Amino acid sequence: MLVSQSPGTLEAVYDPETWRRATEAGGQPARDPDRDRFDGLARGVSAHRPSARRMDAGQMFGLLGLAVQVFEGTQGLSAGAGERLADLWRLVDLIRARPGFHGGTVTVRDLAQVHQDLFGFPDEARNADPIAALRLVELMGETRRRLAADRSRATQDPQVSWDDLRADPRTLDALTPLPLPVPRRHGGRVFPNLVTFELEENVRAGQAGYERYRADHTLVIFDVSERGLPGPEQMTRLARDLGLRGPVRLLLRGVDESTRLGRLGLWPAAFAAAFGAPVPVAVAGDVRPDGVREAVLLEDAPVYRDWFDGLARGCQRAPAVRPPPGRGRAVRLAGAGRTGLRRGCPAVAW
Repeated sequence: MLVSQSPGTLEAVYDPETWRRATEAGGQPARDPDRDRFDGLARGVSAHRPSARRMDAGQMFGLLGLAVQVFEGTQGLSAGAGERLADLWRLVDLIRARPGFHGGTVTVRDLAQVHQDLFGFPDEARNADPIAALRLVELMGETRRRLAADRSRATQDPQVSWDDLRADPRTLDALTPLPLPVPRRHGGRVFPNLVTFELEENVRAGQAGYERYRADHTLVIFDVSERGLPGPEQMTRLARDLGLRGPVRLLLRGVDESTRLGRLGLWPAAFAAAFGAPVPVAVAGDVRPDGVREAVLLEDAPVYRDWFDGLARGCQRAPAVRPPPGRGRAVRLAGAGRTGLRRGCPAVAW
């Protein structure tokens, strides 16, 4: 069934008076002539944007064609459809007014490109255009409601600009999530400024911060409890295959009492050889858009400090335990838990 003939969509979009007239005396709006249905849809959408010109049936036809692609697989064209279509209309007008717009019909690709231009992701190779377009419509709705609640605007139909849309990036975290990047050859998922080798469920948990990571370096994340530590040759291949350039920083997840210390101690030198410059390594930290907060650097963690430096540096010392011969050496972190870090270790902003 065509969307323009869906009783649910028609009821959701028509204004109350139009719906009453269309259904009185047993009328069935879905069977009305095309022009009547598109005129009723245009009237309903225009009611959510009173400050704009009235949309005609021809414009409604084009908008509905775009909406079918944007809202495919969602409930976007059911309850609340009129408001969402009005937000999509607002975006279409903004895109048409952009310098360099190609002219003609606004497409899903145009909407996705705006998402990338505003926030830096996702690129076209991610194959996420429909979700990026949907997120932009959701963002328009959230921004419009925020501006309408601003008493200084004093209007229920505020004019929303590109600056308004990008004003509060935290709003992005509440939108429909993008599909994760497809794992590359070595299992890494590449975000605009971050590469992670974590399990999928852990990547999803941190996706909001990973998408918006915009520090002055590339952050590489490994979960050593799941994948182990690659050696220098593997690191060289990773750097080449992923095309990593410029400053690189490394965050290790899952460092605990089972982590082999000798292997861990080789990482700084291995990364320096792979990337041609020293690579700072942290064994804990909270990934935020502007960097890693509460980062515990490798040299400040007991698992590294007690073995190589023998200096407390203000942290509680952890007793070293020698494993059976032939199995390498490890450090047991008393009370360390999942992170393998003791309280009192210096935490820095990376």
